[in-house]
Amino acid sequence: MRPRWIALLSASVAVLVGVMTWVAIGAGVSVGTALGGLGREHTEAAPEFAATDVFTVAADATLTPQPDGRSSRVWNELLRVTTP
Repeated sequence: MRPRWIALLSASVAVLVGVMTWVAIGAGVSVGTALGGLGREHTEAAPEFAATDVFTVAADATLTPQPDGRSSRVWNELLRVTTP
């Protein structure tokens, strides 16, 4: 084959695999499952992504119970970014 056709075929295969992976992830199927279980086994979420505090948000954007420390800084930053 000519080098251009080999490059075109290689690029087409790469795009096809990428699109199939993207669709599988969008459908909620892990790539390992989509490929017949070749991926890692399911693991639990890392502890740093777990809920650490739970608050109730009032209509005036106050939290109950009153946050302190990191929770307060995160809430204030969220309000700064999302409100006019």
